[in-house]
Amino acid sequence: MSVDVSDLKAAVADWIDAGCAAAAAELGGQLDVPVKTGALLASQQVDTGGGGFEWSGSLAFTEDYASYTDTGSDPHRIEGNPLLAFEMDGDLVIVHSVNHPGSPGTRWFEDGASDEMWAQAVEANLGDLG
Repeated sequence: MSVDVSDLKAAVADWIDAGCAAAAAELGGQLDVPVKTGALLASQQVDTGGGGFEWSGSLAFTEDYASYTDTGSDPHRIEGNPLLAFEMDGDLVIVHSVNHPGSPGTRWFEDGASDEMWAQAVEANLGDLG
């Protein structure tokens, strides 16, 4: 005799996805980002996968600059397309390119979103959904 458990599998997957999304929102709101514009928090994505008793989740950001603010960057040239425009000391500056001096990383994500914190947030939010 076989039993169709496809509805149960789908329900468990939905439960885990909802718990991970809630955990990411909770954890993302706690991260000490360098400047709080909301763009990084809004760009976070949660990916879950697995099945049976093996599930995994990851938190990532779609904003390109997320990794640069976390890990820093080496000196580099920034080219306009065709121009760059920005404000400096209250004046509008328009140029073709600038030499960026590089920047140290703030480690806001690395220090603020440890595996332990992620696991605790997921566990707490899965419990809230049960």
